[in-house]
Amino acid sequence: MRLHSWLLSGLIGLGLIAGSAASAKDVKDAKDTKKAAEPRKPAAPKLSGQWARMAADLKLSAEQQAQLAEKVKVMDEAVRAFEASKADALKKLKEDESAIVAEKKKLVESKTAEVMAFFTPEQLTAVRVSELAQQAMGRARGVQFTDEQATKVQQLAADADKQLQAIKADDKEAAQKKGEIMKKLEADVTALITPEQKAAMGNANLVREAMKLGKPVKLTAEGEKAIAGAATEAAKKIAALETEREKVLKELRAAIDAEAAKVPAPAPKAGGKAKDAKGNK
Repeated sequence: MRLHSWLLSGLIGLGLIAGSAASAKDVKDAKDTKKAAEPRKPAAPKLSGQWARMAADLKLSAEQQAQLAEKVKVMDEAVRAFEASKADALKKLKEDESAIVAEKKKLVESKTAEVMAFFTPEQLTAVRVSELAQQAMGRARGVQFTDEQATKVQQLAADADKQLQAIKADDKEAAQKKGEIMKKLEADVTALITPEQKAAMGNANLVREAMKLGKPVKLTAEGEKAIAGAATEAAKKIAALETEREKVLKELRAAIDAEAAKVPAPAPKAGGKAKDAKGNK
């Protein structure tokens, strides 16, 4: 009898425990389901870009930043809504603009051809050669070409024009060939410049660099001559500094080589020869 009572009590206890555990699980599942069903609150808007920089510069409080972020959010949403409502109109506007640009290009090409027909082929060649010569000489800013040099430049430009006109294609390879012709023209023109003219060109470049260090100014003819002399002296000082710089670099390199010589040579591999610090066998 006692055994029966004890077993009955045990079973009842186990039932209570199991029921309690199941009940706790049901409560947890219900809470999880309710939590999942609840809509998540949208994250508070955050400042970025210029607004974040302004907030930092003005040392706005957290509350003020939140208010500003909300206003920026409203603005952004309004702009996006406007763009969405005008998407079709904007697309058509771009298409119309492209059509107008293409039509204008066609018109300009047609009318330009009509104007160019006024000139003879010889005149057009002369204009092209002159433009090529001016372009080539323009690279040598500050150089006053002599009449003899200018004549040679015209001849070089004429030769370059013939080569350019012989290229009928309009592809990448043709563009590369034209670029090579122009580079050769510039190199040939540069070869005509005397050492004295190169010095004058360097001085002119120095003056332009110095002018950039302050506000734009206008000089008289006498002032320009005086500055030209000052530029010559400046060029000499810079040349001396460059010479000194090269000397110092060579000394530094010698120090590097001296330290490298102290590095033990690696052990030779089987069948190989050892290398010194400079990598020589």
